[in-house]
Amino acid sequence: MNLNENPRVIGLANALALDVIDPVDAIRTYCRQTVEGFLRGLKHVASMEELQRIVCVHLNVTVHEVWSDADVEALARQYLAAGEIIFATLAKQLSPDAYGVLLRLQKRGRRPCFAAVIDCRGDKHLKRYWTIWHEIAHALTFVEQSELALRRTTESGPAKDPLEQLTDMVASDFAFFDALFLPAFHTELNGDNRVSFALAQRVRQRFCSDASLASTINACVTAAPMPTIMIEAGLAYKKSERARISAGEDGVAPRLRVLKSIPNQAARDAHVHIPKQMRVPLTSVIARVYSDDLETILDRGTAEENLRDWTTSGGERLTNAKVLIEARRFGDHVLALVTVV
Repeated sequence: MNLNENPRVIGLANALALDVIDPVDAIRTYCRQTVEGFLRGLKHVASMEELQRIVCVHLNVTVHEVWSDADVEALARQYLAAGEIIFATLAKQLSPDAYGVLLRLQKRGRRPCFAAVIDCRGDKHLKRYWTIWHEIAHALTFVEQSELALRRTTESGPAKDPLEQLTDMVASDFAFFDALFLPAFHTELNGDNRVSFALAQRVRQRFCSDASLASTINACVTAAPMPTIMIEAGLAYKKSERARISAGEDGVAPRLRVLKSIPNQAARDAHVHIPKQMRVPLTSVIARVYSDDLETILDRGTAEENLRDWTTSGGERLTNAKVLIEARRFGDHVLALVTVV
């Protein structure tokens, strides 16, 4: 279902007294204007750390990072001693699929008061920066009469809660705040004709080293003036293959397919796209990098290709477009940057 048609998203827009014809855009605009109001009168915001501090002060949000089980227990004891009973379930709320939680505190005052607990244990620390802004986004869209006392940030996926999907969109508006991100991006782009992994790493160091490389790549693709698509590929079954497996058929092998495909506005305007679940051609550099051959990864991670070589099982081809593809393997997936040349 389109998020604009989701009853919970429409309900949130209605509770915020916003337009319910295009509730997603209305809510994102509302959040941006709210933060702009926090910054009004300030001469300059120098860093993302300063932006986070300013926004948290205005929203009455205290951010806590927990890096061990002992940290979780100590934080729970601290708040329980202050009478915040909701912290009795903190360890349970920070389940293996949860990256953070926003808790409404019982402390009463003119404004709601929150504690954002960011789970940095194990590999979860890789999403620490994003999770902080996700919890801040929850606080930005808090509605007194309808919000629960607790909001959990969980693993993303096709069945992700619609309000969590919306919150991701709001978080993206601030985790890579235009006023700070775009100058860093354009300084590093500096005449380059495409977004590359090296460029994204330079932007990350200049803009905010706390941001993950993957999220920085996504922000660079979004900001790029040239048609660019970021795709993630991995072994997967198409729908008909899953049905065959469910029917008991043996020997159905997964193929390297597009798991995510994120075009920027320039790519959409040029009508260049790579559909999700599309099979990656064996001739593509993406498939060669996935082969996990060290020489291939080091020496041939970039190649010029034509999207017409991408075909469906029915023989249909993608548009005739020359592209430069740079691919890198991360674990069992390949991340690729596809730029129209």
